[in-house]
Amino acid sequence: MDVDAGYVSRVLAVLEQEILLTRTPRGPVTAVEWEGVLRRCAATYSLFDSNPTSTWVATGGPERFLADLAGKRAGEWAITGSFAAARLAPVAAPEIAVLYAEDVDRLTRAGRLLPTTRGANVIVAEPYDAIVFDRTVIEGSETYVSVVQVAMDSRTGNARMPAEGEAVIAWMRKNEPRWRTGRLQPRRTKRSA
Repeated sequence: MDVDAGYVSRVLAVLEQEILLTRTPRGPVTAVEWEGVLRRCAATYSLFDSNPTSTWVATGGPERFLADLAGKRAGEWAITGSFAAARLAPVAAPEIAVLYAEDVDRLTRAGRLLPTTRGANVIVAEPYDAIVFDRTVIEGSETYVSVVQVAMDSRTGNARMPAEGEAVIAWMRKNEPRWRTGRLQPRRTKRSA
């Protein structure tokens, strides 16, 4: 991962100033107040504004679409939003599937989705950054974005998604050892094409 060292230094300085992390003088980070950092990041990010999206109809419904997608050659994809939040901290039954897709055309063809501007039950987002595919979680035949990405996306989504995001953050507080990694290097899983 290529990241400008000066940029990282400035970000760390801001987070340290806001008391969201601690580090040794000019040294490594020793502690992070993850919830504050997550909320700070969510203030400058939005699932639907930061990522180009398109709306679709899955004729068999979003649940059937997600179940069927695993067996298709659809490229790299991962579920976020309400369907991802519901597996951790259900608020209400999810109605619209939101996915990130590395190749939107390939995924929509493989899933036999119909384009629409009204009544969509699937939203496909082209990620602004491949980080959304880091630390994905595979459950059965479905791939979900990381817990942190679910919280960020849900908090910044529309309708009931912010409430789902808050429920995910509450789940994260109670289950920190289950989702938090002890190292900073990303783990990346790659779905076979």
